[in-house]
Amino acid sequence: MTTVDHTAYRYRSAVPEDKDAIEALDGSFTTRTVFRVTADADGFALREMPRGGGRRRGR
Repeated sequence: MTTVDHTAYRYRSAVPEDKDAIEALDGSFTTRTVFRVTADADGFALREMPRGGGRRRGR
């Protein structure tokens, strides 16, 4: 996949070996919006899914 500014990204499904890296992600943010990600052969799309009252992603 290439972005508007021509930055190339590759994506793949997570595998068990990714566990430590996934757990190390900073989840201490607060947001009112969640993005639903859908992927197909041509890339992926983000669809904004608003949530009321703020939503905190914690551990």
